[in-house]
Amino acid sequence: MSRKSSNESILHTKSSLNMYATPAQTNLIISPNLGNKELDMSKVQVTVNDASFKEENNGNIQLEFRLGIKDLETLKTVFDSFQNDSEDLYQLNREEFVSVLNNNLRIGTEAEYEELFDNIDVTQTGYVDWDKFTSYLLIMLYESDDKIKAFSIPNWKPVKNIYNLHRDSIKRIEFAKNLSRYLTISKEGTCCLFDRNLNMTNHARIHSDSCRSKDLWVTDFVHLQNANKIVLALTTKEITIYELNTKLEFNCQYRIHNLKATPLCLDYWFDPTNPNDSILTWGDTAGYIHKILFNSATISLFERPATNSNDMKNQNKPNDTSLDISINEIKDKYKNAVYMSYKAHNAWVRQVKWIKNLDAIVSCATASKQSLTIGWFVKKSSQVKVTHMNVSNGGINGFDYDPNLKIIATANQNTLVNLFNPYVHEPNGILKGHSAIVLAVRFMSARSQLITFSADRLIRIWNVQLQICIQRIANIFPKGPDVDTSCFYDEMTMRFFIAFRYTLMLMEIKPEITDRVMSHSNSVVCAKYNKNMNQVVSVSQDGTMYMWLLESGQRVKTFTELHDNYEVITMDFDETKTRILTAASDGMIKIWDLNGNCYHKLEANKGQNCDVGQILSLKRRIIAVGWQKAITIFRDNMINSGLVKPDEWKAREEHEEDILCADIMLNPPLFLATGGFDGDIVIWNSVTEHPVRHLSARKRILSAKFEPNMGPRTSKNYKSFGRRFSKAEPVVDTENDFGFAITCLRFLNTRAHGKDCTLVSCGGNGWVRFWEVNSGKLGAEFTAHKQVNSVIMDIDEKEHFLATGDVNGLVKIWSIKSYCISSTLKIDTITKEPSLLSSIKSHSDQINSINFCCKHNITYVIIASSDCSVSLNDLNGNLIGMFGQDSHWRLESPTTSLRSTPSKNRIAPDTKPTPNVNFGIPKIDLTSVEQKYNQNDEIIDSNGQISLSSNRFEIEETFKFDANELINDTSIRYNPWSKTLLGKSYQEIRTKKRDRKQPSLIRNGEYEIWNKTGQVPGGLYGSLKMVELDNIETKKKLESKFFKERNAPNLFENKSEKSLAESLRYAFDEKTLFPKYILDYEARMRQEHKKIINRVSKENDIVRIGMTKRNESSLSLTQNS
Repeated sequence: MSRKSSNESILHTKSSLNMYATPAQTNLIISPNLGNKELDMSKVQVTVNDASFKEENNGNIQLEFRLGIKDLETLKTVFDSFQNDSEDLYQLNREEFVSVLNNNLRIGTEAEYEELFDNIDVTQTGYVDWDKFTSYLLIMLYESDDKIKAFSIPNWKPVKNIYNLHRDSIKRIEFAKNLSRYLTISKEGTCCLFDRNLNMTNHARIHSDSCRSKDLWVTDFVHLQNANKIVLALTTKEITIYELNTKLEFNCQYRIHNLKATPLCLDYWFDPTNPNDSILTWGDTAGYIHKILFNSATISLFERPATNSNDMKNQNKPNDTSLDISINEIKDKYKNAVYMSYKAHNAWVRQVKWIKNLDAIVSCATASKQSLTIGWFVKKSSQVKVTHMNVSNGGINGFDYDPNLKIIATANQNTLVNLFNPYVHEPNGILKGHSAIVLAVRFMSARSQLITFSADRLIRIWNVQLQICIQRIANIFPKGPDVDTSCFYDEMTMRFFIAFRYTLMLMEIKPEITDRVMSHSNSVVCAKYNKNMNQVVSVSQDGTMYMWLLESGQRVKTFTELHDNYEVITMDFDETKTRILTAASDGMIKIWDLNGNCYHKLEANKGQNCDVGQILSLKRRIIAVGWQKAITIFRDNMINSGLVKPDEWKAREEHEEDILCADIMLNPPLFLATGGFDGDIVIWNSVTEHPVRHLSARKRILSAKFEPNMGPRTSKNYKSFGRRFSKAEPVVDTENDFGFAITCLRFLNTRAHGKDCTLVSCGGNGWVRFWEVNSGKLGAEFTAHKQVNSVIMDIDEKEHFLATGDVNGLVKIWSIKSYCISSTLKIDTITKEPSLLSSIKSHSDQINSINFCCKHNITYVIIASSDCSVSLNDLNGNLIGMFGQDSHWRLESPTTSLRSTPSKNRIAPDTKPTPNVNFGIPKIDLTSVEQKYNQNDEIIDSNGQISLSSNRFEIEETFKFDANELINDTSIRYNPWSKTLLGKSYQEIRTKKRDRKQPSLIRNGEYEIWNKTGQVPGGLYGSLKMVELDNIETKKKLESKFFKERNAPNLFENKSEKSLAESLRYAFDEKTLFPKYILDYEARMRQEHKKIINRVSKENDIVRIGMTKRNESSLSLTQNS
């Protein structure tokens, strides 16, 4: 893979999930239209591409990355030809090296050859041999491969929820290599085994004698790969070791007790070269790190003494074979185990890990001081040297170590990710991007990338070397309160497991395919050419739709999740080519516009899941077939809402098996043909929706087989009930039922109905048959592809060519222009094949779709395959290119191709050339032009002839060239009225516009003189017609009564205005002026006001009476005194 392809993968990588947003993407995501609730819009991504970059990207690739295997073999042969008898390799100087490459390579320039020589000759000796040349290429390719892996963005599969029987938090996920199983253990002690397909094969509950089952609490576990055992850390301050097998019969073998604190985290390591040497480490709640070194792990972890002190205790438990080991007795009692511990943290130890490359134990804790601790062990000594790294604001939740980069990545409480060099106290790098606490980090060593997971359910993928985020994954995990999480990344299968309490989820990276070009990330089910938009639309099985430019292969639009999680089966256009119809396995047909708006949903099977095999869009109807014996129809008057139900087909069922395909005749009598799984073809009247006749190859064969026992041919023998069957002679087929299935039907609309064979069918065993529909005669049949189960086909618009494709990826182009017409039809069926033009083998898997298209009067073939690619080929079998490849092609008209010489750097680097491949330049048909084959002629001779000679195209032809002829030829001019949407719409408006009345001719003598002589008669206004005015009669004066006298009173003088009271006829009444509720409210307020006034007056009276009494009593007292 080249450097350019690595840059392209960063710029244009898209994940299968639309929620995967990459900072390096240059795609504009248009959000759905939320205004119309009935519309279901897929998320459209409009790719923003730089056309100039795409066209000139070949020049930006270094020469060493454009060299292919054939180029290297050629250079090797040339280098060997210079070799003498001596053992030393022949060395080329600068001039010889440039000359060799210039004469033997079809790519590159002399400047690039000189630059390559300077890069190889770094010692400036002035000479280069084959060893130096190949060594330089290997070094550059290795560096490029490392950069590509580091920059390549993971393409994840959809998130998968793995079924399990856990009831509490899953503590760890591990892969047991000796069992080839994934192992999970949860807090309550439930253990589950999963195979490589992630199907749960077994589960069991772990029990402990130290506590009851309901009180069991597992804090962590680790799998001993070399000893086939598992170690569990329990809250009862003990560590138990169990034997592990596929039956999950947990037999406790060892029990380490008398621990001073509860173990929280475990780790295990063994030496691959000597499996007996292994180390078990754990950290506890007191901040201590413990280590046990085993010398004979594969034989026995601990020696069993001859006399066990626990025999008396185990007398009541004869099945208990476990060995109780006190942590304080390991040093003195067991020779094959060495125990030691040291103080590392002042808080709980969250994770511990033994790293062989460092000969040290790395541990972390959620404390600001002594957050990360490295315990260095001195060889042949029990001393430990401890170094601490501090992380402010909460400490570290977890860490991971990459042995290739020799870096420790930490998941911090302060939302940061630190990258530590183990020998330096300060971090070498800090990754910023998370907005919540980082819970876990995992290295992807093969890709030099880091996975980080935060508490807000967000995953980020980092390029460790550049310390940048290359991918952000959000909104795919279940939301809820903060719970325990655990992560595991399987380097071999590129699977990332993450557990949210008891929910286990999987994210898997799709394998990268580098040996071929992929247009989609999944199997392509259909690809068709839209003539109005000049684009190719392709749909893959996962519901992704791409729109490509035919002339360059550039992708312009992307539609994702067309049918949610259901597989898309087929796709088609409507008659106007402005709507796209897609069908999925859920039985739903959706109608889209070219901008991603879903206008209607058609329920093909009344809400039930079904496989819609084909959609046929007619003028006022939509027909769907593929899953039942009847035809499903949607009429135009019913398609007026968001969800549309199907209508009933007027006739009864005619097929005995499921209908697989259909096609309609565009000319009268407008027949509709349907093909069934059993090989039966039914011809319908599309207007009355009633059957006309049956054409069946299978029943014809069966009738021939059983004709002696069936008697004479009657309608009863065929069970036809009046149907008319074909009576052609049988052809031997295989006994496979699918060998009779009709996979494709096509009407030949340009042929004369009733005379020529107007229907073509294909299907099982590679058969292609031509039918005369009017009489039901089988005109011709031949085996297009031998030894295949089934074939598909397509016919071009002019009906000159037939293309057939099989399950092996082979496509054949046949010439049927004069095949099986009235002049060639005989009494017997034609079994001779039509002339084969070419065979195309541009795909490695099943052909799913074939479509013809015409551009610049040249016919091309668009092929979609299950190998996730869509190719563009010409009729000669040449591969123009794969849609989605790095370099773009350019389809040129024949005239343009004649006037332009072939470019030397036009070969796509990832396109494998085949003989006579034109690589984007259409093949020129010069049959009607005078040709001369003289290799000594110059490019342009004195006779005005041009000679095209190119070793790439392998043609050398001359033809007459007339410049005036090309200039005056209007057929090669671009007509915007018929080639663009704007031109068509404007032309339609202009044609429908009302004609304006043109001014009539001026029949004036002077104007005619002016028109003939050019002299203006009479100056500036000479052209105006001057006519004498008529005499005006004298008018009588008006009588005096019509005039006002000066002293007469003014009749229009304003009188004194009356007052408002005088002018009013009626007095205002409150009942008529105000509404009733206001009057009622005012009345209630008056009553309340009266009550308040009365209450206040009574209170005042009481106060006044009291005051008077008090005054009287005081006066009486004074008088008495």
